[in-house]
Amino acid sequence: RAGGAPIASCADSTLKDLGRADALIIRRALATSRDIIRISKAISPPDHPETPREGPVLHALELDCPRVCGVGLEALCRAVERLPALTSLRVDRADNAISYRGLDALARVLRASPTLARLAVTGNKAGNALGALVGPVLANALPDATKLVSLRLAACRLDDAQASQLAYGVKDASSLRELHLEHNAFGATGIKHLLLTGVLGRKPGETLWTLTLRDQRPSLRRCDVRDAAQAVSLRRDDPEDVK
Repeated sequence: RAGGAPIASCADSTLKDLGRADALIIRRALATSRDIIRISKAISPPDHPETPREGPVLHALELDCPRVCGVGLEALCRAVERLPALTSLRVDRADNAISYRGLDALARVLRASPTLARLAVTGNKAGNALGALVGPVLANALPDATKLVSLRLAACRLDDAQASQLAYGVKDASSLRELHLEHNAFGATGIKHLLLTGVLGRKPGETLWTLTLRDQRPSLRRCDVRDAAQAVSLRRDDPEDVK
């Protein structure tokens, strides 16, 4: 945190205490990938522990460090895969970290973690075009994320070209109940894909409760929203259910 000791100056013995925390939040820090690699080693459980760790077990991890690149995120994800009780992972202002390498590491976490229920990844709306990577990498891991309940991909520059792949991933993500896609660049075509395939294409009993699409850029026109709603109405047995 601002005003606190830099991570680079912290002794290894100090960092080891992070593994006994209930939640670890690294927010608005100037941490680099090297710092995150040190933290990842500290929170990662030993291969053959002689005695179990005392105290709380890490349940939530939040990283907001725009200087961290894909190498740092990859190291963090390797540690996350081994955490036995982590339920929430958030990576903010991730434009530098979300290279193919970073996204592939997140996809492995989705497939491997037995407990991860919430994943949030946000860009800063001014960085690299991340959206082209999300469809072929992250969306393909969603069917294997059997515990994932909430997914947020905000300000990742997702657009209509990635909507189809994302929609098919969402359709087969049986445990997913919340999908938040605000501050992206979806148009009417992309929203139709998400609604018709990602929402209505799901099996009975696997209803998606929340789909957030606010603040798309460029802004959606009212007629686009009306056309998408009409397309959904044609696919439902009872059009009055469309909200």
